[in-house]
Amino acid sequence: MMQWRPFRNGRRVDHKIRPARRQSPLSAVTVCDAASSGTRKLQVTHISPTMNSRTPNTQMERYPDQGYVVVRQLISAEEIASVHREIAEIVERRQDFPEELVQIEPLVRTGQRAPESYELGVRKLFRVARHCEFFRRFAFHPRLVAIAQDLLGPDLFLAQSMTLMKPPQVSTPKVWHQDNAYFRLAPPDVVGFWIAGDEATVENGCMHILPGSHRSGVVEHAGAGDEFGIVDPPRNDQVLAVPLKPGDALVFHGELQHFTPANATNRRRRSLQYHFAASHVRHLGPTNGVSHFDPEVHISGRPHDAAPVLLDSGELPSGD
Repeated sequence: MMQWRPFRNGRRVDHKIRPARRQSPLSAVTVCDAASSGTRKLQVTHISPTMNSRTPNTQMERYPDQGYVVVRQLISAEEIASVHREIAEIVERRQDFPEELVQIEPLVRTGQRAPESYELGVRKLFRVARHCEFFRRFAFHPRLVAIAQDLLGPDLFLAQSMTLMKPPQVSTPKVWHQDNAYFRLAPPDVVGFWIAGDEATVENGCMHILPGSHRSGVVEHAGAGDEFGIVDPPRNDQVLAVPLKPGDALVFHGELQHFTPANATNRRRRSLQYHFAASHVRHLGPTNGVSHFDPEVHISGRPHDAAPVLLDSGELPSGD
């Protein structure tokens, strides 16, 4: 069984995930409406595995209609610090990893901007759970898995993982898009976790979303690579900015329309993003230059045919 190693009193400890006995994730986290000025602690009791944990009068009940929910303090400050240390180590050892992992900001790659360090020119670390054991283990974090199972059911795989760096002064916007326009999964039973590593604000590039847009399905996209985006993006008066504190998470539907502006400040805005999908989904075909579907790892329950199942050692099968 794969393990997540959380930190307790500054020391790393092993914690086995036991999906057979699961309580509602809402009984342990603070959930809020991103449009409200404050948060409130939800009064949710422990839910038996046979009951639907989206009880009445909770913000999570709005997820099917709005396509998102904000979870306050999903991960701890110690866990955030460990994520940042791992990012720095990967960048330092970038020659040891496949080329796709460490991706550079376009303005840096073309020589138009010169960051203070190599790390401050990195746009993202792509498919980190596939290439790095630390982020592979993090995908099994009990709080992430519990929420994903609550929304998608017990059979899960990790469709994609990234760290999104949005470095100060050298970053560019990420165009309006829907993640399932990239994934092409049907039915669209996909949920994303966008976890703030630094304070995310409007000025430094927090997530901006169009609430409820997932109910319209995938709209027309065009462009290539990171510029593959929505042809007719939302009007400004329709858009909701989602500022987050470190450790907070935006949990959102795979077809929710969203974008992030450039980081116009001198502050960092690192984030960690995981996309989980239900094992019953199928791939509809190529898009944006990607001809095949390559999920990263099986998480729980019945495996997806294309998702690698980890060995007992926690490693991916050889040949991957």
